[in-house]
Amino acid sequence: MTALALCGWVLTLPVVLSTGIFALEAIFGAIVPRRHARATPSIHTAVVVIPAHDEEKGIGPTLNRLMPQLRTGIRLLVVADNCTDGTPEIARRLGVEVIERADPSRRGKGYALDFARHHLRADPPKVVVIVDADSVLESGSLEELITACAESCVPVQSDNRLRPIRAEARVEISSFSFYVKNTVRQLGMVRLGGPSLLTGTGMAIPWPLFEVADLANGSVVEDLDLSIQFTELGYSPSLVPNARVWSDPAPFSAMLAQRRRWEGGFLSTAITRAPLLLLHAVARRQWQTFMLALHLLVPPLALLTLMNLAALAVIARLAVATTSLTQLALLLGTQILACSALIAAWLRGGRAYLGSASVFALPLYVLWKIPLYLKIARGRAGSWSRTDRS
Repeated sequence: MTALALCGWVLTLPVVLSTGIFALEAIFGAIVPRRHARATPSIHTAVVVIPAHDEEKGIGPTLNRLMPQLRTGIRLLVVADNCTDGTPEIARRLGVEVIERADPSRRGKGYALDFARHHLRADPPKVVVIVDADSVLESGSLEELITACAESCVPVQSDNRLRPIRAEARVEISSFSFYVKNTVRQLGMVRLGGPSLLTGTGMAIPWPLFEVADLANGSVVEDLDLSIQFTELGYSPSLVPNARVWSDPAPFSAMLAQRRRWEGGFLSTAITRAPLLLLHAVARRQWQTFMLALHLLVPPLALLTLMNLAALAVIARLAVATTSLTQLALLLGTQILACSALIAAWLRGGRAYLGSASVFALPLYVLWKIPLYLKIARGRAGSWSRTDRS
């Protein structure tokens, strides 16, 4: 094998692997799901924990929509985390239990959940449900989560979606990417035998696991950290398709900081954790851990697109120099498969997020993300901050 051919394979194989994993997850997830029977109402005790940082504009509507789903044995707990507004007073006026945390040097949802855990130890529930203060559980979803979690004794995740709105192209493309990752690929990974990923809201955790989880670590991707923790412990999270949680998409002014934090945190976690997860999965013959490690090898969609474009340009030049089309054919084949998967996802439900006109802005969106990835590469992934969805 010549040096040029070897360099070509070094470049081709990682891109083909990441693109192939993405395509498989998206194709399996784009298959129209079967209807699932509703869970029989349970009698398990539960606490719905709502971490809230300066959420006075949205905490009232969130609580008012959630309270009709409560029954005997379920209580609400709002963690007013470093609040400087009227969040705790609004929650108390609605009759909700509130605990206040003031520690500006330790900011983030993980610290708020750890604070709630210390409070709940005096009277622990069977299940802890976590709902963001700016998201809403669909009617019936709370009982679905509690029942599934209590009966399976593993963490469970609802279908986490953004509300479809017509907005500027970059917001629509970002919302479509969110749908592909959290709904389509999530379902695809589960159908391939992998775990579900916890996404931060609309998730339920059995108390014994919640009590021992590493929460107070300052991670900006605490939901991903928890998914890895529980999978490595042998309690892989599962998906509850009948349960659904909705949030508003962030406006463009807040979207860049949000993406920088999420994608930077994901990439950092993937680089440091995926290789060890792969080794553990092979050594212990754990398929779910193996699938989780493969999932971490897939970068965010815009970065995956940039990787494919760069690889295609280089491999096309190498194909001319070496007169070998094997690497180019392999790369093009996986790219066609990935594009087909994206079209299937768009037809399945993505049209609600991505209008036909916004499709033409996709190349500009990918180019717009380049400065963000350069900042992440320089170690400027961003710290935790509240996402403004006003």
